[in-house]
Amino acid sequence: MNNLKILLFSLENIDNVGEELLRVNTEFLLHSISPECIIKQSQFKPEVFDEKSYRLLFRLGHYIKRVSHYLNGNLSYRVRNLSYIVKYNRYFSKQIKNCDKVITSVGMFKYSTQDFSYIYHLIAKICQKYHKPLMFSAPSIEAFNPSDWRSKQLVKTANIPSVKIITTRDGIEGVNLIKKYYLNSNRFIYDNVADPALWIPECYNINRNRVLNTTPFIGINVIRKGIFADYNKSFTDDELINIYVELIKLLDKKGWKWAVYTNGMPQDIAVIEELHSILDFSEDHILNPPKNAKGFVEMINGFDAIFGSRLHSCITAVSLGVPVVGFIWDNKLKYFSENIKRPSFFFEPKDMSADIIVNALEEAMTSEYDFKTIHYLKEKTLSSICLFLNNN
Repeated sequence: MNNLKILLFSLENIDNVGEELLRVNTEFLLHSISPECIIKQSQFKPEVFDEKSYRLLFRLGHYIKRVSHYLNGNLSYRVRNLSYIVKYNRYFSKQIKNCDKVITSVGMFKYSTQDFSYIYHLIAKICQKYHKPLMFSAPSIEAFNPSDWRSKQLVKTANIPSVKIITTRDGIEGVNLIKKYYLNSNRFIYDNVADPALWIPECYNINRNRVLNTTPFIGINVIRKGIFADYNKSFTDDELINIYVELIKLLDKKGWKWAVYTNGMPQDIAVIEELHSILDFSEDHILNPPKNAKGFVEMINGFDAIFGSRLHSCITAVSLGVPVVGFIWDNKLKYFSENIKRPSFFFEPKDMSADIIVNALEEAMTSEYDFKTIHYLKEKTLSSICLFLNNN
């Protein structure tokens, strides 16, 4: 097992440091199990290629994708799917052919945004062609939609024989979703596990012992406009901005220290710029976008508590023992809060106000995480990867 060549797919070209955390911590777990294994990283949606032939195929696929915009329904999806086959088939085939096993370390097993279903299906088909075992490691699972061609494609993907293990970070709800809607046989192994990023203290050798400052320092994790509409939440962009504005005003009134920060995405940074123009606060309250996962971890570790929006801000904080209050724009945050037994600290947008957030922060800073449960889920993440490495 020590000489295994493992191809690890990750999504690190979208300026969201959470995806790097997934990859780095998955690599840590792989090397914990098999220190001598060889890990090669591949982008899940590559955009830069060294070889001219790949660049030409990518360009051709891009033109085919543009055609899909003028089509409707299933025909549009099929043409779009063809564009990804043209773009990536040769490139992925070369990488998959030259490895022993394949793991996707991507945060979502989904179809409705970012064209993931097409890429998952292509990877699984190529793995089947070359008889390479494939594991989908700890993604959130999108709900099945029988009227959506892409959703049915994702179901087909899950049932391609190359897929050996599917785990999810979505708790029992995620497991039931896989079992009920995605799998057509009993040959699969699937389970509820922790997001690999909960292994941050071990991965980065960080001591989790914490002492709160006399004046709390609160991190406000900002998220982009439009996120609620994209995930079918009835919460407007104006309401989102108002929550941040009122929270900042209340923290100032209480005399607490605070800073706004992002996971790195430009659309999130734009919201910080808007808040700055509205409130005209000192730039000392703005933390620079993280350059890498380690810098992001160090930033989170400097807070006494956070108001989190992006999932990996919340996961990073929990891993370090930093108290978290969060809001739910997608079910993956709801499931995460339930997995760590802290659902009362995560709120639907309609249930939020600055007062509620601050009260929850005060309570969070005086309560302890259930690290026994968190450790149990972390061990299941480790054991599921170990099982995949040890079986054909």
